[in-house]
Amino acid sequence: MVKRYFSLSIQISTLFMVLVVFIGMILIMVGSHYSKQLVQVSLTQSHQEKREKIEQTFQQGIAPIITTLDFMAFSHFIDGHYPIDEDIRSLNALNLIFQQNPYLVTVYFGNENGDFTMLVPLFNEQSKQRYQAPQEAHLLINETLVNGYSRITFLDQHFIPIQQTEHHDTPFDPRVRPWFVNAKSDGAIRLTEPYFFYFINQYGVSLSRRSLDQKKVVGADFTLDGLSEQLSNIAYTANTQLALFDQNFQLLAQHNTSMTFREPSSGDQTPFSSSIFANLTSEAAKKSTLKTFTFADQSWIGANSLIKLSPEVNLILAHATPENDLMATLLSIRDKQIFLALFMLSISFLFVRFVSNRIAKPLSDLVVQTGNISRFDFQKTRYPKSIIKEVADLTKSIELMEHTLHDLLRLLRDAASNQDFDVFAKTIT
Repeated sequence: MVKRYFSLSIQISTLFMVLVVFIGMILIMVGSHYSKQLVQVSLTQSHQEKREKIEQTFQQGIAPIITTLDFMAFSHFIDGHYPIDEDIRSLNALNLIFQQNPYLVTVYFGNENGDFTMLVPLFNEQSKQRYQAPQEAHLLINETLVNGYSRITFLDQHFIPIQQTEHHDTPFDPRVRPWFVNAKSDGAIRLTEPYFFYFINQYGVSLSRRSLDQKKVVGADFTLDGLSEQLSNIAYTANTQLALFDQNFQLLAQHNTSMTFREPSSGDQTPFSSSIFANLTSEAAKKSTLKTFTFADQSWIGANSLIKLSPEVNLILAHATPENDLMATLLSIRDKQIFLALFMLSISFLFVRFVSNRIAKPLSDLVVQTGNISRFDFQKTRYPKSIIKEVADLTKSIELMEHTLHDLLRLLRDAASNQDFDVFAKTIT
């Protein structure tokens, strides 16, 4: 096998390239690792902030409703001393509350006898069609008794009755409803667990409290559509998927997912089990730590976190974002670092190549100038000096050796050609 040799400049350049590439790769890997950790920490903090923002959105949404219920609990409006449609001041106040809170769908009250009264805004065509209301209807009042009697009154925008119907086959007992049962004698407003509003085909919660005389309960239904809109505002990227669940992982609100709302009675968990959020249910819902998982051949980062609507009612906010989307900026920075490193490496290689040639040149010149030694042609050659100590020492040694051999050979030649022993003796001494 032929043994190959390489010049000193090539070996120096190669060694430099290997060292620089190795160090550069280590620095880029370490930088990417800590940058990824920084992104995850920032994502965790951002997720907590968005969770708090949803809580604030809900609290801000129900704040005027709480005020309304407190007002109604102390008002003669619910006493039933005279027809509700004649209390214009109270109807005006409720109408204003409905207009300012689009997610408030009903206000109602019931008493211990089972009597129930509900007020519903009819501000859009969908609401009017749902309740088969006249076109000019603005407000609906539904009064029911426990024996099944029901009277529905439609009011126009001036709260003048325009249509009234009566039924005797609509039994309804408010005393068994969760909002009535939850209302305690302490006067505090209670919040129900989210449930399905069948008459509007949406999920929501009910708020309720006892009246001042403890004989009646006032309540209001509040949909969670506002939280759905809020989810679209807190998405990290265009591909982020968010969902809001109750504690049984029943979908309440979603953004950018393929999941659809289903009635709880359907019992079909297939949409959830096949969704991306099924990968997060293995984590404890109370833990908001990030989890990296694979779904549909793509790496995702997601987490669950609790949203506290009240001390008793919690929701679960789940989010999942493609890891490439979250790391897009980081990957871009890494690519720029690699490009810059390659550019600097190319410049450095040319510089090192130049320097290594300068280093190797005295040795190359020394090889050329010592060629006469390999031919046993020793002369009084004057070798060039080098600024490299080792090369200078080697040059000096070779120069001394060649000069010594030159003098020795000249002496031997003179001795061999001299026949006078006296002269020969003087020559060698």
